[in-house]
Amino acid sequence: MAVFRQIFFIITDESCCIGRNLKKGKMKSSKITKEKIADAFCELASGKPISRISVREIAQKSGVTTVSFYHYFRDKYDLSVYIFVRKATRIMDRVGHDGYRWRDTLRDGIRYFAEQRDFMLNALRHAGGRESFVFNVQQSYIQELSDLIRKNVGGRELTRAEEYAVKIYCAGTVQTVFDWLMAEMPISVEELALMFEYGLPKRLEGLLK
Repeated sequence: MAVFRQIFFIITDESCCIGRNLKKGKMKSSKITKEKIADAFCELASGKPISRISVREIAQKSGVTTVSFYHYFRDKYDLSVYIFVRKATRIMDRVGHDGYRWRDTLRDGIRYFAEQRDFMLNALRHAGGRESFVFNVQQSYIQELSDLIRKNVGGRELTRAEEYAVKIYCAGTVQTVFDWLMAEMPISVEELALMFEYGLPKRLEGLLK
């Protein structure tokens, strides 16, 4: 009986290991596919308005089926936001490491928008309504900033006042960056980042390292 029990545990352990490895492989494959779709969309968007790009075109360009596209994204506007979020996440993740400060996050985030100006303007001009690119970027920024603050305060939930402060700050900064891109304001990346740093609500001071 003991031998059978031991064999059972060995088989179960092996099955768990195989399951974990398959899950990791599937996650890695999903990430690669999403990146391929995103890169293909950016390439297409560099040549024509987003409103004239079909999901079929994006799928063909990235080498996937339309069914696969909809498995990862609701539509091309959801994909537009994903492209922004993947970069924003990488920037946010650096805060607090190797002397990387909130000011650095602001500067690098604005610089990224400036470098991707053509794509950003394309998305702005051809995605309207509540599902607009601006609205979705604001919502993603709110989520990213809220998560960063939670991490900095030991995992506690934000107070109602802090939540409102985050929403107001994110809505204002995102809209200002897009206005800056569209109007080509004579303000440098460093100057705009400094304005955003000084414009941080008092409720959030000390919560962002």
